[in-house]
Amino acid sequence: MFFREAISKNSKSPVLQLVENIRTEKGPRQRLIVSLGTYLKIPKEKRREVARIVKERLFGQQSLFEYDSQLIAYADKIVKKIQTEGKWDSVREQVCKFKKATKDKSTAEIFIDGRD
Repeated sequence: MFFREAISKNSKSPVLQLVENIRTEKGPRQRLIVSLGTYLKIPKEKRREVARIVKERLFGQQSLFEYDSQLIAYADKIVKKIQTEGKWDSVREQVCKFKKATKDKSTAEIFIDGRD
């Protein structure tokens, strides 16, 4: 995931967008996750870290590092906007799609959280 600035017809200032790279049958593409408009001003030098925090939160991962509280505040706003707009396929949905795609093939499920 990364941030990019796009020019809007309605706004004179650039619009900040969170984008991810995906692979398709036609080759690699960029998919817009959320458009943040012009109201959220994230410094350019901090955008990579904020994108990393957002990705960790969306995938349900815990960070190994401590982040600045301002970066976490940016990430929380972005994650909240993504969740309210419903534009993110959760990990569970991605696993379900994978199961359907590989139904005829030999696969095994591994649960790493449970201890039996």
